[in-house]
Amino acid sequence: MGTFCDNAHGAEVPDFPGCFTAADTWDQLAGNIQDAVELYCEDEDMLVPSPTPLEELMSSRNYHDGIWMMRRKAGT
Repeated sequence: MGTFCDNAHGAEVPDFPGCFTAADTWDQLAGNIQDAVELYCEDEDMLVPSPTPLEELMSSRNYHDGIWMMRRKAGT
């Protein structure tokens, strides 16, 4: 995730190439990420990939300046 212009935040979903979103606030971002993933998978006949281990992503040069957001599934 990155911050743009001191008031916008962008996010990329590494396990879904080309899946990204943005929001004006951190509170909006998590919901926008969920919406982006749902849209990415909409009308697709695909298997959802296993998540890339966080350690692997964190060690990638592509994400070295990133901020990591993890969200618990409701009810857990």
